[in-house]
Amino acid sequence: MWRDPIVEEVRQLREAYAEEFNFDLWAIHRDLKEQEKASGRKIVSFRAKRKRPVQPAMALEGEPTTSASVASNPAAVQDDGG
Repeated sequence: MWRDPIVEEVRQLREAYAEEFNFDLWAIHRDLKEQEKASGRKIVSFRAKRKRPVQPAMALEGEPTTSASVASNPAAVQDDGG
């Protein structure tokens, strides 16, 4: 199988970097944060996206099945004869 030399180089560098910190993810994170601060660059953090409200279930006719839709449209209620 063909191996990409650039990918191999990146993997070797990643392995060597992790080995410097005894593969401790917290130590690696601290080092990266220190590098971030030392860079002098502006660090941008994006706000988390808000979750959209859950939409009500749809009836067969395409009307939402909520009491408000039934109250505003009494014809939407089907009489099953029972």
